[in-house]
Amino acid sequence: MKQEEVMDAINRVQYFETKAEAGQFVKEIVQALGAENFMYTLMQPPGAHKPDPTFYFLIGCDAEFCRTYQKRKWLSNDPFLNYAYKHTRPKLNTMITKFTPGQVEMARLGARYGLRSGLIIPTHTDMDASQCTGLLYVGSSLRRSIGEPLLLAKRAQFAGLALELLWWWGVNQRRKFTTCQRPKMTSLSRGLRAFLRRLNRNESLPVSRISQ
Repeated sequence: MKQEEVMDAINRVQYFETKAEAGQFVKEIVQALGAENFMYTLMQPPGAHKPDPTFYFLIGCDAEFCRTYQKRKWLSNDPFLNYAYKHTRPKLNTMITKFTPGQVEMARLGARYGLRSGLIIPTHTDMDASQCTGLLYVGSSLRRSIGEPLLLAKRAQFAGLALELLWWWGVNQRRKFTTCQRPKMTSLSRGLRAFLRRLNRNESLPVSRISQ
């Protein structure tokens, strides 16, 4: 996939009906943007008939890392998910504090499986704890001094992909009669879509817009 095809490809994510098809296509997009692997997590909060939150995953990284993640129950104290619950700004994985030995070990294992340089991109249906939270984690095996600048340079495109995945999952789950709703078009998401349209047309953008 060529760079100039990436934005059109992101727009086509909505048409996939299965996780397998979507996962393979998203990995092609991620690699075209300079990363190697990804892991997407969506958290649906507790509801009237579900006392505990429900998690869904779209995997584009080494299966062994995912098996260890589940076996060690890192989901309960994942520092990247904890960040995503409260923030919207993309952030490098190395800039997120790891407080416990388990969190440090999780980050170390991720580096071994192609997430040495990583970018965390949170998305929300609404900034309300009763709504769905999505987390796109993209990474590469490049050392931080090389990999992190490459990921940051494409953070707007990764943010667009993360938002599209959140919308895609809402549509996909409604097909299965679940309750995760398509997010409201807030001023932030409207601005992001306008930004991405201009980016796709290679229009110049003021630095202040890029840093939002």
